[in-house]
Amino acid sequence: MKHFSSNEAGQVLREVSTCAKTIIASVPSLNYPQRDLGDERLLSPASWREILREFKPKVRYYVLDFQSIKNSLLAKKIPKPWHILIEIKT
Repeated sequence: MKHFSSNEAGQVLREVSTCAKTIIASVPSLNYPQRDLGDERLLSPASWREILREFKPKVRYYVLDFQSIKNSLLAKKIPKPWHILIEIKT
């Protein structure tokens, strides 16, 4: 979803929802330190909730885990969760 426009993401989710009871996605958050491919949309949970509002998603940061703490400290940044979990019940 992070590489699709909002319209494309909605279209893909509508297609997947025809055969899935639950859709789970993990996307990098605003705290993610880099753009791996260059076209990632690094957004907040609130932004993802708004983009996907028609699906009534549950959106939250992952719990701050060891890897995020380690990577944040290595990047000389304050530790923050790097990923967002999106759950959609169809």
